[in-house]
Amino acid sequence: MATTQLVGLVMASVVGSVGARSGMRAIVSSRRTPLRFSGLCKPIRHKFRGFSSQGNTRLDEDLQNFKKLKDNAKIRMLHDGECPLCEREVNMLRKRSDERGGSIEFVDISSKNYNPNDNRDIDFETAMQRIHGILPDGTVVRDVEVFRLAYEAVGLGWVYAFTKVEPLRKAMDVIYGLWAKNRLLVTQRPDLETILSEKKFCSDISKKTPN
Repeated sequence: MATTQLVGLVMASVVGSVGARSGMRAIVSSRRTPLRFSGLCKPIRHKFRGFSSQGNTRLDEDLQNFKKLKDNAKIRMLHDGECPLCEREVNMLRKRSDERGGSIEFVDISSKNYNPNDNRDIDFETAMQRIHGILPDGTVVRDVEVFRLAYEAVGLGWVYAFTKVEPLRKAMDVIYGLWAKNRLLVTQRPDLETILSEKKFCSDISKKTPN
């Protein structure tokens, strides 16, 4: 079910991006003017910091800044609440998670309250580039592994069970990577550079605005 949707979305992004890219560039370019940002601003009270390590990671010395998962949660999923296609899947998982006492903890990276310090220093820019999950012991997982563990947590482990086979997992990571690279274009949103510029602009405005 989810795998078929993922492949379909990737194919749509690859095929559709050729014809749509020039038009989207015009839209994106028009959004790069700071004057357009003022109506979008929300207070941003944290600084964005890099987290560029690859693969699944656990750094024991950093765990003092790690906010523990909620009691019943088997994974914390960092999701982009402003991605309409992504949120369809998140809402399905959330419903099943709630039925199981909160087996997934959902954290919206687009929220003004998102704090990298609570989430293994995964900043907004890093989280926007690929999906991340955090396990109860602080291990960071990425890409298709996040979906496999999330679906297991809500009783749908069979959907991604085939990705336990290493060659298949790597193939799915490649396919997911194509989707992740093109999802902003497919969902007709500004590119990441523009989104980051908007957030920086809003952050600067919030610093100048008295409390």
